[in-house]
Amino acid sequence: MKPEPAQAGYRDRVLLSELDKATSRTTIEDTMRKYGVIRTDLRLHGNMAANEFEQFIVTIIGSLPSTADEH
Repeated sequence: MKPEPAQAGYRDRVLLSELDKATSRTTIEDTMRKYGVIRTDLRLHGNMAANEFEQFIVTIIGSLPSTADEH
């Protein structure tokens, strides 16, 4: 049984949307570049997802004293 053209078109749009998401995922390296991180050692946390790594970096940056606090 062949799908109706409307069903096939919808299915294609959904599949292409999912494929787009899968190929445009942010990597840890992308996040490192975004925040200016030169190197990191992820041996203990190597299975961290990019969004988890970003939260980690933002937390670290947020805990640093601002330059206004130094004066």
